[in-house]
Amino acid sequence: MNNYDKIIEFNRNRNSVLVDKSTINESEFKNVETIEFILQTIREKNLDSCDEILEFQEKSLALTAILCNLFKEDPKLVIGHLSLYFDIISQMLSEQSKPQENDPKYQIHNAISLTLLGTVCLLIPSNKDLLEKSLPHLINCAQYKNPQTQSIIYSILSSEIINQPKLLSNFVNELIHFSKNYSSTSFSILSSLYQYNSKDFDDNLPILIESFKETDNRIGILSIITEIAKHKPDLVIPYLNNTLKEYCFQQVSLISQFTVIVKTISYRYPFAISPLIDDMIKALDSSSDTKYSLPEFIGMCASDKTKVAFDCLMNLLNKEEQLSPPDSNVIVSTLRGLKNIQKTSPTLMLNPQVFSNFQNSDKFGGNESIASISQNIIEDITKVQSESKDKKSPDTTSLLPLLPSDESLQTNIVDKGIQHQQELSQLSKDKQQQYILNNCLSLIVDSLQLFILPTSSNIVDDKILQLNFTVASFRFTLNLSLSNYNSNNITTWLMLNSYQQYLNLPMFITTNSTLIIKDHINSEVDKQQQDQQEQQQQQQQKQESIFLNLNEIKSIHLQTMKLFQSSAITSESIDSSNVFDNNLLSPLPNNNINKSNSNNPIITIQSIDGEGSSSNQVHKSDTLSSISSIQSVSTSKSYEGVLHKKTKYLGRKTTQLFSLNEHALIGSPLHQVDDTSSTNTVTSTTTTTSSSSAAASKKNPIKNMIKNTKNKRTCIPYSEITEIVEVDPKKKEHSFVICTKKRKYLLTAPNSQEQKIWIDQIHQMLEKQSIVNTPHLTIPLTEQDDSSSSASTMTSTPTSPPTSPNIKSSSPPNKNSNLRKLKLTISQYIHYKKK
Repeated sequence: MNNYDKIIEFNRNRNSVLVDKSTINESEFKNVETIEFILQTIREKNLDSCDEILEFQEKSLALTAILCNLFKEDPKLVIGHLSLYFDIISQMLSEQSKPQENDPKYQIHNAISLTLLGTVCLLIPSNKDLLEKSLPHLINCAQYKNPQTQSIIYSILSSEIINQPKLLSNFVNELIHFSKNYSSTSFSILSSLYQYNSKDFDDNLPILIESFKETDNRIGILSIITEIAKHKPDLVIPYLNNTLKEYCFQQVSLISQFTVIVKTISYRYPFAISPLIDDMIKALDSSSDTKYSLPEFIGMCASDKTKVAFDCLMNLLNKEEQLSPPDSNVIVSTLRGLKNIQKTSPTLMLNPQVFSNFQNSDKFGGNESIASISQNIIEDITKVQSESKDKKSPDTTSLLPLLPSDESLQTNIVDKGIQHQQELSQLSKDKQQQYILNNCLSLIVDSLQLFILPTSSNIVDDKILQLNFTVASFRFTLNLSLSNYNSNNITTWLMLNSYQQYLNLPMFITTNSTLIIKDHINSEVDKQQQDQQEQQQQQQQKQESIFLNLNEIKSIHLQTMKLFQSSAITSESIDSSNVFDNNLLSPLPNNNINKSNSNNPIITIQSIDGEGSSSNQVHKSDTLSSISSIQSVSTSKSYEGVLHKKTKYLGRKTTQLFSLNEHALIGSPLHQVDDTSSTNTVTSTTTTTSSSSAAASKKNPIKNMIKNTKNKRTCIPYSEITEIVEVDPKKKEHSFVICTKKRKYLLTAPNSQEQKIWIDQIHQMLEKQSIVNTPHLTIPLTEQDDSSSSASTMTSTPTSPPTSPNIKSSSPPNKNSNLRKLKLTISQYIHYKKK
């Protein structure tokens, strides 16, 4: 009797009720050798020809049944031979790749493979060792894509991920591979393993993103990415604005899960979700189902998009309020979004009465959340108003993120950058990019979080880099000379721009502009190469480092702080532009001023040099204390700046904001509140003038301006200007005189550039008047000093006013004039006695 017959006889006797069990020696057959013999026999007999397989089919099925029974009784007998056990299953499944259900061979193999697979899966829940050793083999069996096999494997994985997640977390790589290639539905059961093995999930994020593009079961992958975003948001940010946005907004069912990712990231890095706001608004308009979740998350953007988000949510709130009955859930989501905006940009919401209608929850189906949220918004607005009540200008520096201590920056930013830079230097250039994406994203997003970044930029005449900032309802422009790229931090701005590129966020400096800047920097370095080789080497070393040092961080922060401090002298809405040069001293003309729409004027503002002279420091304090709600006599201002005016009799200084409008040069006291004849309510975004005052201005603008400015403002109508005289710089630097029929106004600018700008701007306004009336008349522009009436004539564009086309001032200034040199001084007279 051969081994097969002995095993069959042994099994028959064990199961027979007629055989005395005491006569059976189970140890003779219930051992490892028997298991190995059965496995080898099943495999060999099923590799033969079809006829032999059919001939041996009864024996194969019998041996399979005996093997499974022994496996159930003592799993340890089979665990040592799992490789052979699963080889048989794989062999059977591979021959079913092109199944023919009526083929006897297929039926035999299907029966054997399912019996063996079902047995091991049945034993796995009660045997931890069996699960650990079987799992790689189970995942490998899924490659044959047998529906029954995959169903069994998916079922056991689903149950064991719940029952033994810590054990299965050791196989995250295999499970992700299994889900990607064989069963996309399995992604939905993997997210719970993240807490036990986050590293493998993080490392496989590119594979998850690739699977997200290819599969239809994206919700499961999004659930995994949500877990990653909760713990490592920096890893998800590079995919947020391209792949995830592209696919999630195409499928409404994904938006809800996607907004959870957005919410998670916005808590730490709100700047990363700002590029998504426009797409969110489109999704909100295209599908009513998104109104229950999107409004709240739209309000979580950074300050560069809060104005857009605010307008969208207020429109939505008004529409919902007008419905009968309104949808209380939509209102709750919208109010939550507005509450988020109020925290980020408190200047956007200044009227608490807008939300008073929502304090009565009875109007909205008794939803207490509406009343609670609206009350919180009202309290926040009231608090902001009370804190800013005594301030004469908005605290624009509060818009900047708070800079951590030097010690914290050194530890969390600088030291990490040095370490990464050392590791980068040891890699070839083709590997450096991948290293940055794999290891440096956390440092990059933490670095960007320290600043408010520009939204766009321009290169002007290949000489100036204009960085455009949008913050809440304000817009600022910082002009940086390419010639002074070191002192202007241009290389650091380029570094921050490259950080945006690593994160797949919109870059504020285009590729073409970057090339122009780098060419300019390289040319400057070449010029210094002969005499400054050491400095050139230091510059090259600085360019090689792609991470910020402490000085660069503080310098960029100080640069933007000065910009925002300088903007405190005005509160222009987003429809205007505040333009500053790099040293924050002088207003610069905007090159697009002639191209801009008349309803959207470019406003140029006096700025401050924090490192200037003592007189500059006085101006800084005056400027920062100036009131933001200055009434404009005309809404079409083309130029604006702060001047000091001396009173005629007491010689006191008063700070005024001068602006050029279509009729006159107007100076408004910064401390003066608007009179009742022209009621203006000025906020950070709008200026509203009473209809009666507007009508009066339209009827007789010059007369109305003079009336409103009497004893309060300075008004120089263009029709009264007879001459513009440039003062000899040897006697008084950066000064010029505006002559009228009755008076002379002396203005002193901080530098020659600003002096020229003011003269040119006034000439342009005079030219407009001249074109309408006497376009061919001119005004002489002369140089005049304080001690002589002699003057040298200078050419000028035709700017003569129609009322006095050829009048030239001949009265010399008083020799005893004692004009103090101020940052920017104006006097309504020249002939006053020396004290």
